[in-house]
Order: sequence, then structure tokens, then C-alpha cells
Amino acid sequence: MNRAPQLWAFSLLLAAVWACSTPAGDGPDVVEDAGPDRSVPADVSSEAGHEIGDLSGAEASLEAEAFADLAAEQDSGAGDIPTGDELAEPPSSELSVLTFNLHCHHDEPEKRFKMVVDVAVEWGVRVLALQEVCEGGELENTAKTLAGLLDEATGIEHSVLFTTTHVAWDTYQEGLGLVFAGQMTHSEAFDLPPGLFPRKALWARVVDGGEIYDVVVTHLSFGDQQADIRLQQAEALQGVLVEKILPYASGPVILAGDFNTSLTSQPVGIYTAEGWTEAFAHLHPDQPGYTYPAGSAKAKIDHLLLFDGSYDEILAADVVLDQSQDGLYPSDHYGIAATFSF
Repeated sequence: MNRAPQLWAFSLLLAAVWACSTPAGDGPDVVEDAGPDRSVPADVSSEAGHEIGDLSGAEASLEAEAFADLAAEQDSGAGDIPTGDELAEPPSSELSVLTFNLHCHHDEPEKRFKMVVDVAVEWGVRVLALQEVCEGGELENTAKTLAGLLDEATGIEHSVLFTTTHVAWDTYQEGLGLVFAGQMTHSEAFDLPPGLFPRKALWARVVDGGEIYDVVVTHLSFGDQQADIRLQQAEALQGVLVEKILPYASGPVILAGDFNTSLTSQPVGIYTAEGWTEAFAHLHPDQPGYTYPAGSAKAKIDHLLLFDGSYDEILAADVVLDQSQDGLYPSDHYGIAATFSF
């Protein structure tokens, strides 16, 4: 199995906790488990239960806390400790992900977001990678709105991570967002070379149900005239992944977003040539999977990539949010949803 081994014995528990910890001084250090002084960078806001606050908590890392239940269960005699082949091939877990361009506050957002929630519930999505998240004017942050609707629909509390990139339509703060179940242990917003607008990538490491994964969302520059800049942005993001995220990952690594270019283009080719697999294309190699523009889609510019070796199998992937209700589409983009095992 291509995942960190499940901790069935106490000695393996200690080894896995060590492996899941970011080496001091070597990895990203924006949100660390260093006690109550942990904080989010100035350009990244985090909401747990939709209340703005810092990420203070116990001194023990959330990774260690997530695995502590396993140790307690074993110490109490609850459950059997497998041996032999069972230990070599631990049970796999599954994770469902959705990437989607929210289209800011346009066109009856509450109705549109209800469509997003319906699809997220149908797929059992645990993390949403969002672009064109907006806040300002008379409306709250759109990722926060979506998280609230998800809470109501699922009974599960979702957290929100948001970073601003630029002012849109002279009104809104637009940026990137992550909405997820579970607890975040680390996060950072990375600046990319600017095009017509500043661009970023937003990363979080999340513990969910005792499992750890890394997710990165981005939104690259659009238009043929921005092709060179878009390539520079993709190259910069690849450098971030290689230097700051992949060396410290202990579970699945997800890269998703609005790349504003096709899977076969040079910017996305940087990733597919370096060990990333696009989920929809992997399962549907003969289908175009167009995602833009809604209503007459003729290009696939939204992608959901998984780093090879960090997961076992892509179980499902599809273009979603591609149907209108009373003439209203969920966005000017369609989304991509995927489920994989690890």
C-alpha cells in the first residue's frame, strides 16, 4: 500500500508519529504545533467553526493526538493487533475532494452554493479546494458561507482557510480558500509571479479521522497573452512543492485549482512529468472533461492532481456541477470531484 503504515503496535506508533512530524528548522513553519503562540500569517485567515481565531492548542502535535487514540485502544485491549501479511498491508482509507471556482458573489450565490453542497454531500467530500473566493461589500466570505451550508447539510463542522490575492471588480477581496473537515496542523500562502493580478497558492496539512493529507489550491493567470507568466507561476509552484511540502508529507498530496490551461499544456505538463496524476484524465482518458465555460464548455482548465506514491488508487473522478437549475449554473466553471484510496 502506498501510505504511511497503520500503527498497530506501540513501537510502530512512536515511529509513525516521528515520521509525521516536520523536522525542526527544515520545513514550513507558518502554523506549527509550538503551543499557544501558534498563529496564521497576516494574509491567511483561518476559521474553525466559522469563528476567526488563532490556531492555538495543546503542545503535543495534532498528528500525535490523532494517533493517540490508536495507542489507547491497543493499551486497553480493544481490537486485535494484526501480524504478518495484515501488518504489511494495512486497511486503506478513502478521501473525496472537490475543486471548484466559486465565481465570487455573482448570480445568486446562495442558490448556487446550495447546488455545490448537494454535490459535495453526494460525493462525501471532506475537502474543497476553492478559487474566486470573495469577501466584502454586504456579503460574508463565500467560503465561510459554503462551509455553513455544509455544516447544516452534514452535521459535520468544517473549517475555512482563506488568503486574499487581489481586489476584484473594485469591491471584493478575492482569493483562494480551503474548506475541510478535520483539524489543520500547518498552513502557508505562497506568492507566485504576478500577472494582471497577483497570484498565490494556498497549502494546508490536515488531520482528519486519524489520517493526514496535504492539499494545495491555486489559480493561475488567464488568457493567451499571459501564457509566459502562467508558465512561470507553474514553475514557481513546483519549486514550492518540491522544497517545502513533498519532503515532509506523510500521506496523500493533492494539487487542485483553476490552471487556466489544458492538461497537455506546458504549465500543467510540469506536474504530470514529475509524478502527478490528474484524476479525471486517469479514469477517463478518452473523454475531454471540459470545465469552461459553463453552458457551452469547450476547454478543461480545472484540474485535480494527486502525487504518485502518496495514494493507492483513484476510485472515482468526474466533472460535476455541470447542470443548471432554472437556467442558473453553479458557476461559470464546472468542478472536478475525485475519490481515492490510500
